[in-house]
Amino acid sequence: IKSTLFSRLASIKPGVLAIPSETSQVVPALTALDPLITFRFRIGDPSLFQDFSAANNSILSMSDPIEIVKNHLKMKNVDYVLVSVASPSIGKFYDYPELFRPILNADTDVLFQTNIEK
Repeated sequence: IKSTLFSRLASIKPGVLAIPSETSQVVPALTALDPLITFRFRIGDPSLFQDFSAANNSILSMSDPIEIVKNHLKMKNVDYVLVSVASPSIGKFYDYPELFRPILNADTDVLFQTNIEK
């Protein structure tokens, strides 16, 4: 985990973040962001965790049709998406500039702000 990334994330306005699971536990400790996959899991309902985890994976992989991704963003109130520059899906985020706006580039990751009516 890059400290530069987290120091920059700490300056971002609070919101819900789609993020790879391996960094989801440290984000709330170091920033005001709320990872999607831990957002509802704290209430202890495993079915909610599965639902939010599936949405998180769909958003990060961009493997579903864009209308499904948009629905996940809207229904889960996702404000931001953190994508590794090494991710095979990163180009797909740039393919939809009306939906994803890059707001932070931290060498290894890009933070996109979503533009979806909630």
